[in-house]
Amino acid sequence: MKTALRCGLEFHYRYVDRIPEPTVEPDARVGKAIHAALEGVLGRAPVEEVILKNRQELLDDDERQRYDRLAEAVRKFVARIDAFRARRRVKHQLVEHMVAVNADLEATLFVAKDAFFRGVWDAGFVYDDGNLAVVDHKTGIRRELADYGDQLDGYAILAAAHLPHVKMVWLGVHFVSDAAMEWTEPRPLDDVKRTVAPRVLRQIEDAAAAVAGGFEARPSSYCRRCAYRSICPSMRSATPAIE
Repeated sequence: MKTALRCGLEFHYRYVDRIPEPTVEPDARVGKAIHAALEGVLGRAPVEEVILKNRQELLDDDERQRYDRLAEAVRKFVARIDAFRARRRVKHQLVEHMVAVNADLEATLFVAKDAFFRGVWDAGFVYDDGNLAVVDHKTGIRRELADYGDQLDGYAILAAAHLPHVKMVWLGVHFVSDAAMEWTEPRPLDDVKRTVAPRVLRQIEDAAAAVAGGFEARPSSYCRRCAYRSICPSMRSATPAIE
């Protein structure tokens, strides 16, 4: 949704033509490696083995040094999760869990043709008391929790469709570089269906309207960070002015 609202051409490259990103920034490469390490340790793989394995995916010493700094936070996360499991009885753990809903906001398969809205939970924990916690890892600069409100609202809608027996959902962001967790207020699933779902549906309609007239480039300050800038005609025409 945010991509469609930001730039129709980027949306077309990424989600219509599905062109692999021509430019992969070091931040993205390091972030991907840390995400893979967190996924591995949540799956109970040996911590040091997982950290070393994903370190080998990086290209140079600078990337590896940045990864090593974040890897220390992975170790702290493992300790926190182990303590969490000791305090709370986790009935089910969902790692890199792919979920989707159809246009009626009913559960469907992630790859189904009627999938209308999709999401991937970095981690989800279903407690034996009927509550759910969904965690998203962020490896970049720490921002206000409210900045991730749209994403967390989407996770809540997916939870309401796929886990209707859950009473309450907690939504959290794990800021890896600070080894910190922040949580929203817990939300009853009835409230998610009543107030969150209509708001997200309006956002989806706005995003659809933004690309309904064509997939035009919309230059902005984001262009310098866009992974498709090397093939974007707007960036090529703007290069002399930028230089």
